Amino acid sequence: MSYVQTQRIPGSVVFKGNIAAIGDVPSSPAEGDVYHLTGDVTISGTPFATGNEILWTGSAWELIGKDGFTIKALTADGTLTAYDQVVTASGASAAVAVTLPAVSGVLGHQYQIKATDITNAVTIAPNGSDTIDGATGSYTFATAGDSLTITATAAGWIIQ
Repeated sequence: MSYVQTQRIPGSVVFKGNIAAIGDVPSSPAEGDVYHLTGDVTISGTPFATGNEILWTGSAWELIGKDGFTIKALTADGTLTAYDQVVTASGASAAVAVTLPAVSGVLGHQYQIKATDITNAVTIAPNGSDTIDGATGSYTFATAGDSLTITATAAGWIIQ
C-alpha cells in the first residue's frame, strides 16, 4: 500500500534533507520545509550555523534551532505562530500579553510558556472567542518562574 500526500496540514513541518552550502538551498521551498545544516550558510544576508535546523515560513528562512525548536523570548506583546513551541515572557519592563493563534488553525499543537519576570503582568490571551480551560478572557501568571503547557483542542485551549 502506498500513500500520496494531497495537501499539507496548516502549520505542519516536513524534514526535507541537509544543506551543506548555499548551492544546496532550494529555490522554491514549500511553507513548512525544514532542513538540517551540515555547513555554515548565509541566506539573504542572514548567517545560519552548522548543526541547526532552518524552516521556510512561506516568506523567509527562520532558525528553529538545534533539536528542532527555538525558545521565543517575549519582552513585549506577541502573537504565537504554529511554528513556535517554547516561549518565555518577561514583564520586567512592561506588561506582556502572549496571544495564542486561533485553535482551529493549530489543533493538537502545544506551547510551553514560562513567565520569567512578573514585575508587570504576564498574560496569555486566547484568539477571538476561543477559551482557556473553558473560560473566556486571559490567563495571568501569579508567580515569576511559573510555566505551563497549553494544548489546542476542539473544545478550546487546555492547560495541562
